[in-house]
Formats: sequence, structure tokens, C-alpha cells
Amino acid sequence: MSGKPGRWDELTADEKRTLRLEAWVRGDGIQFDSPEARSKYVERTTLLRDAWELKKTPARVPIAGLGGGYIITTGTQIDDGQEETIRAMVDFTKEYGVY
Repeated sequence: MSGKPGRWDELTADEKRTLRLEAWVRGDGIQFDSPEARSKYVERTTLLRDAWELKKTPARVPIAGLGGGYIITTGTQIDDGQEETIRAMVDFTKEYGVY
């Protein structure tokens, strides 16, 4: 969220959460590589928001995983270094589309 409304202190906790979630779903402050990346981001954050709020059934069940098992199968170990671990996590995310 790029800034709080002037009457922030007067809002209820639910109203504040709604504003934060809306800003998160819109991707405020995020620079996307392409319109397609923005669209996928909005789709996935909307799934999560809908599941968290329990107000409507999400289009599908969102799953957020880190791919720890995948990282191990690539032979990467946490102590191999941060860059190798991050690369394995990014590869998992790209291969299985869980981002």
C-alpha cells in the first residue's frame, strides 16, 4: 500500500485489512516484467485473498509451497550457498507454476 488514507486511525481492523489486501492484489509498488506477469500475479493473489477471507469460493484451491523436496532432489544443499538454493527454488517455481 503506497500510503494510508488520512482517516486511517478511524478505520476498523477489517477496513484496514481490506485496504491492505486490495493494495497487495493490485501489486502496488511492484515493477512487473510484462503485462502477463502482472496478470498472473493478480490472478494468484486474488485466489489467496478469496481463500483467506472466506467470503466466496476461490476459482481453485491456492497452494503455496517452497519446493523443499525438489531442492533436495536437485542435489542442492542449504549449506551449498544461498545463490544455489535460491536458483533451485526459482527453478521449482517456474517448472510447477506455484507462484
